[in-house]
Amino acid sequence: MRLLNLACGAVRPQDEFWWNVDELHSHLAPGTPERLNLDAEPRYIDHDILDFIPFERESFDGILASHCFEHWNCKKGVKVMRGCYNCLKPGGVLMVSVPDASYFRLMHSADTAENAVELFGEPIFAPDGETTFLGYALWNRFHHAILTEDALWSYFIRSGFLNKNVERISAISYYNEGICKEMHRILNRRMFSLVMIGVKE
Repeated sequence: MRLLNLACGAVRPQDEFWWNVDELHSHLAPGTPERLNLDAEPRYIDHDILDFIPFERESFDGILASHCFEHWNCKKGVKVMRGCYNCLKPGGVLMVSVPDASYFRLMHSADTAENAVELFGEPIFAPDGETTFLGYALWNRFHHAILTEDALWSYFIRSGFLNKNVERISAISYYNEGICKEMHRILNRRMFSLVMIGVKE
């Protein structure tokens, strides 16, 4: 099994079958403890994935993209997803997790700073100046897309996945065995996430 953690951020599993890629060098000054720890990780690659995904075609059994597609507009998002498709082996799985706009609609009447931890699993980040989690998570200054199941489905289809191989999965329970279960294990922000998978033919 060989897995890729795309735009990994701080969640970087160190198992020998995981590879982690992101642009963290630009955020961590050389010589700091965080940067020294990052530089010591044997399977971390510092790279701008908007240029391309720095791995050979058909080299991964699974790719996890957790909370990154909302950071790009739809055209950039599809470009990245096509790169994921190309890097997957036949039968490989792309698992994507994003903030779920439909969940925010359901929780809207109770969406206050006081209820944030109960409804969304974490507090609102005060320096953002938002008073609702909808504002904090969907209209975040770094986000460029708001996604629902139908919208994310269209990314998969545009990127080459077949309709019969794209589905939403529960973020509450484990999915299937092996590859999906391992990727699901490291998902974060589960309470307000939409999780979908695409399987490459």
